[in-house]
Amino acid sequence: PGAPTFSNITTNNIRVTSGIPDNRGAGITAYGFQWAHDAGFTTGVGYREHNGHILDIGPMQAGKEYFFRTRAYNERGWSGW
Repeated sequence: PGAPTFSNITTNNIRVTSGIPDNRGAGITAYGFQWAHDAGFTTGVGYREHNGHILDIGPMQAGKEYFFRTRAYNERGWSGW
């Protein structure tokens, strides 16, 4: 997928929009959203699956840096991040 984009950012929440991936000809049925406090996704990790490509995530910890990535699922399986 392409890089996620962000909107509706507050001190506690953020709206994450997944970059729409090449679905390889099959309809996308789910999206995975992952966030963490480091680029290696090893600390402060969270994950949610959602049936749409936009997800509001919260509550977030004020003063913490966050990294996000998304992936998509169709009948061929999960895409890469």
